[in-house]
Amino acid sequence: MLAKDLIKGTPTETKILEWKKQFSFNLNNSEAIGFGWYNGFRKRYAHMLKNVDGLVKDQLRASWCTYSNFENMYNHVYERMVDAGVAEKRVAPVYLDKGGKVVEDESLAFGLPSIYEIVSPEWILFVDEAGANTNKKKMGRLEAPSLW
Repeated sequence: MLAKDLIKGTPTETKILEWKKQFSFNLNNSEAIGFGWYNGFRKRYAHMLKNVDGLVKDQLRASWCTYSNFENMYNHVYERMVDAGVAEKRVAPVYLDKGGKVVEDESLAFGLPSIYEIVSPEWILFVDEAGANTNKKKMGRLEAPSLW
């Protein structure tokens, strides 16, 4: 589980284990967070999370990989980053260079104008499916990875 790996060996893990020893009547294992924590997390954030089975829609890839769909996806991602406090929306779009610095001249820009500014990059987690075989055409559904 990602949350378990993120706190492993940190002061947060130590604090959780100390709290569990103090307030838990039946401490069966020494893990800081487990399945109970995961279920509680999902209940607390049910209004923001969905748990669905993935379906293989390989035949639709070409029709869905359009500029407007990617633009829509990135706008939603950035809006959630603003909600989380790791990004801020600018008053007007600006051009950025490869280093992320604002440039006045479009010829010095790298990419499209940006209306968002990342203010807390240390709180952003990037994930990638690299190395996973998620194309299960013959099965019709993706296999869910084990959480434990």
